[in-house]
Amino acid sequence: MNDKVSHGMWRDDEKLENINVLELKAAMLAVQSFCRETENCHVRIQIDNTRAVSYINNMGGTHSPKCNEMSRTLIMWCKNRGIWLSECHVAGKDNCKADSYSRKHSVHVIPNGPSM
Repeated sequence: MNDKVSHGMWRDDEKLENINVLELKAAMLAVQSFCRETENCHVRIQIDNTRAVSYINNMGGTHSPKCNEMSRTLIMWCKNRGIWLSECHVAGKDNCKADSYSRKHSVHVIPNGPSM
């Protein structure tokens, strides 16, 4: 999977979420994107947010209901596919390539159809 890339921008309403929620959501979207046809294997993800790593390692938590929900959704998605998920913290200074994708701004124009 080293040659695959996935990135996107948060919607305006998502930008209002806590950074820990967004990091967990990004992890979930990445796993779902790269592993949608994968079963019965080990997947290791690297996250530059220690709170997100903690929520996944602990299979949830009590401090933030949204982080708890997001981490449990990810864990259950993996469990239902026989995916053993492990994660580790990667320092932000060592995460330059991934961070560069998160800072790309690509705008897609979707036509509304014929005008009336």
